[in-house]
Amino acid sequence: MGPKNTVKATQKKRTRKDAEDGHQKNKVELKNNLEKKAVSEEEEEASEQDNSDDESSGDEQEDGAEVEEDDDFPRKKKSKNSKHDDGSAGFSTAVNAILSSHLKAYDRKDPIMARNKKVLKQTESEKLEYKAKKEMLAEKKKLLGKARKRDIIPITAGEGKSENIRKVLEKETTLRKIAQKGAVKLFNAILATQVKTEKEVTENLSGIKNKEEKRELITEVSKEKFLDLVKAAAGNDNE
Repeated sequence: MGPKNTVKATQKKRTRKDAEDGHQKNKVELKNNLEKKAVSEEEEEASEQDNSDDESSGDEQEDGAEVEEDDDFPRKKKSKNSKHDDGSAGFSTAVNAILSSHLKAYDRKDPIMARNKKVLKQTESEKLEYKAKKEMLAEKKKLLGKARKRDIIPITAGEGKSENIRKVLEKETTLRKIAQKGAVKLFNAILATQVKTEKEVTENLSGIKNKEEKRELITEVSKEKFLDLVKAAAGNDNE
């Protein structure tokens, strides 16, 4: 073999070796890329799982907080409405605030209603109205009592007045009897006229169907007609 053939053989060996090295290098790079991709996918899955865990834990915390709030709410109510709290503290603060409030000079005479002038004015007007009505009633009573005889029967009797007292007492008893008989006759006459008018109205209304005519017939029995019937009934009783 000549030197040219040896050179070509060595060159072929080198090119074959380089090709094998390059192929091996590509395999290694591909393997590394696949491993990196798998690692990145695992990391993404882990991160997504962590996020979901965080969200679920956050929801659980919120639910727990809501439950705690719900638990705290009745506790606060219980603390407000506890057996030992009878409202004396709030009442004492209110009383202290009222007593320590500053009043003006013209309000110190009547400090209870100092903040409510409307009620004071209303009570004053009601008092004045009551006084005026009372005075008017007193004047009316005085006018009615002017013409009234109060001492009809004498209280004390002397030696010469005993006969007069006896006559006055006899007259009073007779007048009482007359008044009693008159009242009885009056009520009997009214009752008789009522029965008579009711019979007349029912007899006359039996053939009438119109409501207006019925009303007119009922109103015909006026006050004067009723009094005439009463007088007639009283006259019949006397006869």
